[in-house]
Amino acid sequence: MKFVDIDGHILEPSNLWINNLEPRYRGRAMRFVKDDRGLESWTIDGEVHGKLVSSTSANLATIGKSAEWRRDNIFQNHTVSWEDGRAMAPGACDPHERIKLMDREGIDVSFLFPSLGLSWPGTVSDQGLAAAYCRVYNDWIADFCHHYPQRLLPCFLLPWTEVDDCVEELKRTADLGPRAVMVPSSPPRDIAYGKGYWDPLWAEFQEQDTPLSLHPGSGGTSGTSILYPELMMPSWWTFTANGVDVLLGFLSFFHEAAFDRFPRLKMVVLESGCAWMPWLLQRMDEKHKVLSFTTPMKLKPSEYFYRQCWIDMDPDDELGPVIIKLLGADKVMWAYDYPHSDSPVDPVVNLVKTLESLPEEDRRKVAGENAINLYHLPQSE
Repeated sequence: MKFVDIDGHILEPSNLWINNLEPRYRGRAMRFVKDDRGLESWTIDGEVHGKLVSSTSANLATIGKSAEWRRDNIFQNHTVSWEDGRAMAPGACDPHERIKLMDREGIDVSFLFPSLGLSWPGTVSDQGLAAAYCRVYNDWIADFCHHYPQRLLPCFLLPWTEVDDCVEELKRTADLGPRAVMVPSSPPRDIAYGKGYWDPLWAEFQEQDTPLSLHPGSGGTSGTSILYPELMMPSWWTFTANGVDVLLGFLSFFHEAAFDRFPRLKMVVLESGCAWMPWLLQRMDEKHKVLSFTTPMKLKPSEYFYRQCWIDMDPDDELGPVIIKLLGADKVMWAYDYPHSDSPVDPVVNLVKTLESLPEEDRRKVAGENAINLYHLPQSE
């Protein structure tokens, strides 16, 4: 049985853009800056950015740490810097260490998503700068993965300034083999993903037969900040509510019939749980029966999902088997999320136990076969 993790993470070097941004932009490179209390925050053009503030960024490196440890060392005493966090999770910083980790845990293939890169795509308004940031990151993660091209697969970022900028970067990375491409959960510029503005981008995804990865991340207005704008650091609220952004971003593809215009576009819905999907499909279909005249969709919403969409589950999600039975094993994959704080240790052990009640064919699909088929991965032993 092959185990394919469709959403692992790396921890970028804090000096990645300082060292690699082209000279005309280097003075504006993203970086950590310490305030007068000695607490570091992620900054762009000198402005504190996103929720990576007050030395809480290293929370992204705390897999396996207790809630008490994170409270004491990161959220209260602020004793762990970003680079300290990287040192705690070598598998997120070095490709050879990542392979050792995967071998210990029984993972055959991992797609590697960013960590700092969850905070800035879609929020940098300068077109040239945003594109330069993306080129630096995408070239770096491609190099990170090239040591083990059959096992480490990159997730690339897009600049999200203008749609043409996104298309250009998607084309630039087209020949680098199997890859994921992140689409932030909250639509950039607050332009819903189903609107025609984004059509050139979906057309390019479709032409390349590259699935888009709808993942929590900064884009436009985030639902997590509307009710609690003061919560600038990671919290129970932000980690719980970011799934709402994913749901709304996902829903926007349906309302304005993007899947009708692009019937071969493929979408993977990530890091938001999976239990909400059967409920949403049922609700979408119910409302479509009586209000279909308010949307250009030609089919029932659930038909688009089964034709073009997939969702991931956590390895230890107790509802996973129920959802797999409701959606069908062809529609579900799994993701580790290493090394982030809400990741379970021993993911394959957890996944095997979670899926043990299902038929072997279904277990094989969820564990790896769905991902292998979707991303056209080598299937040799």
